[in-house]
Amino acid sequence: MSVEALSMVLNHSKARGAAKIVLLGIANHLGPDAHEGAWPSQERLAAYANVSDRGVRKAVSNLIELGELRVAVADGHSRDQYKPNRYWITLECPPDCDGSMWHRRVELSDTQGGTFEQSGRNFSTVRVEPQFLLNSKETVENRYTNRFEDFWSAYPRREAKGQAFKAWRKAIKVHNQQMIIEAAKRYSESYTGEYQFIPLASSWLNAERWLDEPPPAARKAGPVTVMDLYADEPCEHGDPMGEARCPLCRRK
Repeated sequence: MSVEALSMVLNHSKARGAAKIVLLGIANHLGPDAHEGAWPSQERLAAYANVSDRGVRKAVSNLIELGELRVAVADGHSRDQYKPNRYWITLECPPDCDGSMWHRRVELSDTQGGTFEQSGRNFSTVRVEPQFLLNSKETVENRYTNRFEDFWSAYPRREAKGQAFKAWRKAIKVHNQQMIIEAAKRYSESYTGEYQFIPLASSWLNAERWLDEPPPAARKAGPVTVMDLYADEPCEHGDPMGEARCPLCRRK
């Protein structure tokens, strides 16, 4: 649970009624790393707001229109095949926010140059808890490293980028970055199956798939001909079928 995210929603959200309760429910499921988002089920959000599943979908649509929520459909974690949506809270602090983890609203400077302080605000308090990074233009666009972007461009399936970056940071602690990127390129070039069967980049990284042996060369389709029986190189006795078929080689 992110206390700061809850406080931010309570003080800064423009949503009303069930939509604000749904947003509070999502904030309640955020972990310390808000970049990962939250994935409460639709049923759980409906129970928080005392509305139907349809009411939750309507609330989510309202929050997206307000610019307070971003959604990735069926991108959350689940133990079964039905994955919940993943949500990111996209609220930003207004100018009159005090910048603390409690996100208190304060009065701005008056026209005569004086300032008004909100009653109860403690200006001497030193904030000791870490700032939970909510979704903003700076944190989303600039948090990925150049080397990760090289990997991301090389990998054939570009979904769940946040999870992939988390797996990338873990992998490069003990493995060479360039080696992983080159392996991703080879995997992309050699994969011949359907797109939906390509593992997510996070799964590929966590399984250390860059260490996989290269796939065997594909056999030529069609009937076997006499030329298919010939070896790539003749043996030392000149037999074109190689050592395995040469009687002289077998006598050694």
